[in-house]
Amino acid sequence: MLWALYLLVGLPIQHRQEAEKLYSEKFKECIRGPGETFKSCEDYANGVFRPGVDEWAIANYYRSLWPFILGGLTVVPAVVYGLIRGVAFLSLWIYRGFAT
Repeated sequence: MLWALYLLVGLPIQHRQEAEKLYSEKFKECIRGPGETFKSCEDYANGVFRPGVDEWAIANYYRSLWPFILGGLTVVPAVVYGLIRGVAFLSLWIYRGFAT
């Protein structure tokens, strides 16, 4: 349940925050440069880094990455469940002295 919540809500929010941080850092670096105007830096940041922020909007995240989300919601829990079952089976088999 926590995995699904993280994959559906937490991951896009986390990546969007990272992209916004990069956007603002690059914008600030541009402003500090010699002879740069606010408008030229804004155009540069919007053209180069803004698409990275918009990519992680919830709707865009679902639209573009739905196969991976679907796989993450089904395959990952199934693999974890299978591994736990396998370890439990092997542990009991060894504990019982390799008896069937």
